[in-house]
Amino acid sequence: FYGIAGPSQSTGLYAPYVANFIDFLTKAKNLEIYVIATIDEFPKNVGYYSIAYSGLLPNIEGYASYYMQPGFVQAKASYAAALVQAVKNVQSGELLSTVFSWEIQNEIYVFRSEKPFSMSSGAISTAGGLTYDMAIPADRQQAMDASVVNWANAAASAIRSVDPNAMVSASTFTFGAV
Repeated sequence: FYGIAGPSQSTGLYAPYVANFIDFLTKAKNLEIYVIATIDEFPKNVGYYSIAYSGLLPNIEGYASYYMQPGFVQAKASYAAALVQAVKNVQSGELLSTVFSWEIQNEIYVFRSEKPFSMSSGAISTAGGLTYDMAIPADRQQAMDASVVNWANAAASAIRSVDPNAMVSASTFTFGAV
């Protein structure tokens, strides 16, 4: 069975999955339950991959790509807007109020073993259009901090372009807690 991406050759959201999500929201609404809808990453299909892998910047790989690569940021924003629009298209948008928050990522994290954080020198540019020196600890931290803010703002703006009243959230992985 397929998730939100559908078959790998899909170009948008997988309609049966979206229908199931709409059914879930309808049941939640009928029971007066609010939902935090987690929309991690973006659908892994040819449609979203074509967005994500356009205009790749050098020295950014793995999970850092979700926050630092322009195409990945755009793929996330496109996915978020499409899903919110699918919900808005049902029952004259009445289901939107059932979503307490659109959780744009369950756990924000990157790996030190992947570029750019595996680099101890050299400059990188990110989706936010800024350049950081990976030899400087403060720049390394700012590269991630600024990239996450840029990514979150892009996703939140996309969601609010469809539902201006939407709340948007994101969670982080608490390394010290495990």
